Amino acid sequence: MKKLLFTIMFLISSICLYSQPYSLGIKANILTGNKNLNYEIGPSVSIDYRFNQVPFSITGNTIFTLSELSNKNNFSTGFSRTALSLGIRINYYPLVWVIEPYIGVGVFYNFNNINSSGTLSPSSDGFIRSPKNIKNNFSSEITVGINFSTNSSINFIFEVAKTFNKPTYDLKTTDTKGVKYITTFSKETFDFNSIFIKFGLYFKL
Repeated sequence: MKKLLFTIMFLISSICLYSQPYSLGIKANILTGNKNLNYEIGPSVSIDYRFNQVPFSITGNTIFTLSELSNKNNFSTGFSRTALSLGIRINYYPLVWVIEPYIGVGVFYNFNNINSSGTLSPSSDGFIRSPKNIKNNFSSEITVGINFSTNSSINFIFEVAKTFNKPTYDLKTTDTKGVKYITTFSKETFDFNSIFIKFGLYFKL
């Protein structure tokens, strides 16, 4: 599945390089709220190919995000997460005008990484809890956006996206109450389903 996604993205990029019209986009992605995350922000770069005869476009996206896990996870110290996401999105434009609303559906493959930001220490119950080996995963999103000044060579983009993202990880739990520490591992899932605000510029090439 990973190889198929990369192949599709390569084909989209090849089409964009030799077809008209296409655009290069730069956007900022800001998380509006998630109980498991204190924040998540990051830039994205997009290549968009707009079909001439039908009100659709295909967008290839590369997104880098940085986030901080919240205390709701009950880990024994702070953890940050970085992710590189590669994906494609199909967009539908119900109104073709100077200002164009659109809705898009996309799929992404996420390369996830977690790092601790402090020293692990036992909680009040005597356990040390930390996430290990967060898995790379697929996610999806539904986007509603507005493309401003479509007749210009530079377009301002504003989007609201609902993401569906639940990577798995290994939870390491160490019991420090006894003379001999006991460590166990369990499979857990992060619930990163969120709503993002995205805005930026598209440059017609």
